[in-house]
Amino acid sequence: MAERSAIAAYFGTDSAVETANPNENSVLALDRLLAKTLAANGTAGLKTHFDIKPTHDGLRISLTDQPGRSLFNSGESKFNEDGEALTLALGEILSEMNAPLRIEGHTDAFKTAAGTDNNWVISSARANAALNLLIDAGVASDRFKSVTGLADTAPLIPTRPHAPVNRRISIVLELSE
Repeated sequence: MAERSAIAAYFGTDSAVETANPNENSVLALDRLLAKTLAANGTAGLKTHFDIKPTHDGLRISLTDQPGRSLFNSGESKFNEDGEALTLALGEILSEMNAPLRIEGHTDAFKTAAGTDNNWVISSARANAALNLLIDAGVASDRFKSVTGLADTAPLIPTRPHAPVNRRISIVLELSE
């Protein structure tokens, strides 16, 4: 509970407020803080690319492609300018915390062209690209518990496995009970 209280204090929320999920206050506060950081960096338009949800063990922050505006191109692992800006802004915030982190890379269900990297390689490379940007933003490398590529095995929209939002990075901020 100490880590949740510290994060609630960091975000300026009241950790004593009872909610169905104790991480809900942190979700709202992190959402506001990331939006404010993006606005300060002149990249407020990237707000549509992130989603924060409470999980059983913390917060899941998803950085997703959107129709017509990608963070990385289909079939590629390197972040574009928007993806880099969003990941660095998130890293600025996460660098001030102590909670452990996990990174997951995801792809859509489109098959890759023959002779190119497959979705497993691409998703792993995306996760590692996020790791490097977060470290560049000041997140201590010893906070990362895992960096995993999941290819197209866990789509955000299972009924639309080719949707752009399935191309994403998920960062799980683990909060102790």
